[in-house]
Amino acid sequence: MIKPNGFTLIELLITIAIVATLSAIAIPTYLNYIDGSEESVVRGDLLRIQQEMEREYGNNNFVYSLPSAAFYSDEMAAVNHTYSVTLYNTNQQYIISAVATSGTGAYSLDSANVMCFDGSTTTVAKNTQAEIGSTASPACPELL
Repeated sequence: MIKPNGFTLIELLITIAIVATLSAIAIPTYLNYIDGSEESVVRGDLLRIQQEMEREYGNNNFVYSLPSAAFYSDEMAAVNHTYSVTLYNTNQQYIISAVATSGTGAYSLDSANVMCFDGSTTTVAKNTQAEIGSTASPACPELL
């Protein structure tokens, strides 16, 4: 008698079920990993901009100035966030913002070294001088 070649329907269904179960576990884990790595890059960029602001503060007679356009490198733009710096109080305080260009989420870091994140917005997490140094908002836990 000749043995049939191939797989039975039961074997194929079991294989499909195993692959579907593994995919259901692996895909969300991978997406969380990607989100976490982007978050780390954005926070690192904000700290790098802050370091540049503080360096310029010391070099410019203790007055903050905006970083030069050359400072914003292509690597910063590759993370799908738009960066901006706003100066307040005759250039004695600042808020650095990173706003997602796709989806939602905004970070801010101020001159009082308070970092905030608001995942439900497409505008800056902090945007007024009165908010500098404030952690009263639920969007402003101590992230540093």
